[in-house]
Amino acid sequence: MKRLDSCISVYPAFQIKPGREQDIRALLRVIIERAENEPGTEIFSMAYLEDKLFLRESYTDIEGFKAHLQSVGDIIGDFFSMLVLEDLYVIAPASAIDEMNALMKSMNMQAGLYALEGGFAR
Repeated sequence: MKRLDSCISVYPAFQIKPGREQDIRALLRVIIERAENEPGTEIFSMAYLEDKLFLRESYTDIEGFKAHLQSVGDIIGDFFSMLVLEDLYVIAPASAIDEMNALMKSMNMQAGLYALEGGFAR
């Protein structure tokens, strides 16, 4: 069944710090295990290219994203300590852009913020 797309998507690209690839893979297994139990997390997947990491995240709404942050709050510092952010894009309904910007800034992350204007989800 189709519905209006109102999801929040987060697309960060990172450089993995030297010698940390196995550590980041292990920590991502923990993050994914937690994300699987978050009702507001629709997609959380990762892709690698050499020493680069790309995440594809999608949440039902801003509350789903905040719940994810809370779920991984005890390990997010370790996660970011192994990586260098290269690029970050956030796609969200216009009503959530300001709050997403504030959340990104609270984590010292500068994001390209795109206001969702249409489409559908299943």
